[in-house]
Amino acid sequence: MELQSVLRIRMCQKLWLQHNIQKCSFSTCASLWLRQPIKSKRRVVFSSPLAAKAQKPIYPRDTKEVFLAQRRRPQWDFPLGDDQRASWKHKQWYDPYFDKWVPNFIPPKMKTFSLYKKNKRGIIEDQETLENKFKLLLDHDRKAKYIIPPLNMEFTRNASYYYQHLTHTKFVHGMPYNIESMQLEDSVIENFESFLTTAIQLETHFSKKSSVEKSRKQRADRLLSNIVQYLMDITSSQRIFEGCELDRNPENSMFWQKGRGFHKYTMRDDLPITFQSHDNPLYQIRTQKPLNEFTPWMEEFMLSGEIPFPDDDIIPSCYRLFKKHYRNTVTPGFRYQAGELPLNYQEALEENKLLDLPPPITDPCQFGHTQFISLPESFNRDWYKANLEHCDITEEIEEHMKAHGIMSGWTWSAPVAYYMGHWMDNDITKPICVQTVITDGEYISFFCYQLNTVAIDPENLDEKIHEKRNICYGTPMMRLYNKVEGTDDVQLYRDVTTLLLKFIHNGCDNKAANIDDVIEHNKSLEVQEFDLENPLIELQKPKHVREKEEREAVLQIARQEEIARNKNLKDKVIDWVKG
Repeated sequence: MELQSVLRIRMCQKLWLQHNIQKCSFSTCASLWLRQPIKSKRRVVFSSPLAAKAQKPIYPRDTKEVFLAQRRRPQWDFPLGDDQRASWKHKQWYDPYFDKWVPNFIPPKMKTFSLYKKNKRGIIEDQETLENKFKLLLDHDRKAKYIIPPLNMEFTRNASYYYQHLTHTKFVHGMPYNIESMQLEDSVIENFESFLTTAIQLETHFSKKSSVEKSRKQRADRLLSNIVQYLMDITSSQRIFEGCELDRNPENSMFWQKGRGFHKYTMRDDLPITFQSHDNPLYQIRTQKPLNEFTPWMEEFMLSGEIPFPDDDIIPSCYRLFKKHYRNTVTPGFRYQAGELPLNYQEALEENKLLDLPPPITDPCQFGHTQFISLPESFNRDWYKANLEHCDITEEIEEHMKAHGIMSGWTWSAPVAYYMGHWMDNDITKPICVQTVITDGEYISFFCYQLNTVAIDPENLDEKIHEKRNICYGTPMMRLYNKVEGTDDVQLYRDVTTLLLKFIHNGCDNKAANIDDVIEHNKSLEVQEFDLENPLIELQKPKHVREKEEREAVLQIARQEEIARNKNLKDKVIDWVKG
């Protein structure tokens, strides 16, 4: 009897303790020890509303074949009813088995895809839409990249040689044959010079009368705007400018791989280096028809020439090119399918408004013609003269302008090739040509860039099998006008005004030049060569430096001859006096 009472008392104490434990707070270990395991519910996915009503669940774990088949089927192989179609191609496809819209782009596994290796990026070619290719090309490189500015005034020396290496470009002094051989009427040139003289005089007059002095950049932009407006007016009736686009302050950007180098935290030097360049011209002319090629396709002039190659030990940071981390972009002045928003196909299908979805906006003017670039406010020719910061580096002005022309042509023409469906493993089959005009309002340079290849990454750039070179024709900086002292008169230079008119008239007749004449003309032009015996870029001697040294040598010889003549005359006088 006593034993039963004792057990009854202990049972009551146990129940009392369990009742109070729920009201008290204990430590984490105690709460985990007292917590009872909760069974997780299995997620149920129904194939259709009828299946949901019938309570027939479909589990991905149990029906692996269904999900694998969904991923392996072609993107546009799924049937669509009349109420599930639109007048343009969808970014998603409708799966009748699951009764929902599924994105047509499935991100690959990082183990099977790598942007740095050619054998692991073949999935890019399998993508049907350009948007999916860009997702793989641009969104799977999250490392910091080197930023290449078109105008780099802090570059050490001979910037054009290094920019040739970055873009695999061959630089030629002079203009192509179709520009040099173009004939213009004298009345066209005289009318343009009359207009340009009036525009410069008005700009000079109002700059003096204005209470607030305008900056050099503002004056150059105003003058360049007047020039572009006049040139577009006189060529508006030409066939190549039918339906063309004139953009103001567009953005050209290009992302590419070149060379190999050390990657931080990876300890691997066999991975390619990534670069990004941005260019902002003041005006850009885009047309529906491409320009004629400047040099024949797959001829000797395009397949020959030494490309500068700096030492492997020199990283871009030595040339004051630093890394930055942000999203990779490729744009030739306009966006691919602009105006397209991320659409919710499922809601549109449920509300029977799939046909009301807005289609993307495509730009028919995809080919570049001419871009006009105004140098930034930081550019000042007096800065290159000797000062407390550096010695006299006036000769580097030409190098910076050549580098600017090379990088501007590459940053515009290469994205055009990418928007046409080409990339590093799917090279272009015909050249893409663009023209560039760079000015600071007083001096002006002209460049013609012909893109022959975009496969310049280390995996494709093999000299034994890859011989194509990009070509850039360029002129030195030429003076646009000269002011007459004491008056408001302006003296224009006929060579510069004629080149401006030839650039804007190029391609209007769409007549290809004779190949033999082009080859003979290319032989007469001087190519910027790279001294293989002195591989350092700082030791190279561009054309303007050699010409300066030759002029100084001639002056030195003339000076020595004059000194010798004066010495002989002095000796004769002394002998005459003594005699």
